[in-house]
Amino acid sequence: FTKNHFNFLEVSTDGKQLMSKLFSTILLGDMITYYLAILNRVDPSAIKYIDYLKANI
Repeated sequence: FTKNHFNFLEVSTDGKQLMSKLFSTILLGDMITYYLAILNRVDPSAIKYIDYLKANI
């Protein structure tokens, strides 16, 4: 990425087991998307695809 002049941030996960690392990464991704939605003044609880699935089950 540095060759193409992109900024990036490397993130380490907690845990020694693969499963705990996976869940730690999922949690981090959820938190990032939540706060990005707040910063962009978007309701993070409105998920149209989930609402669609619920309506069609």
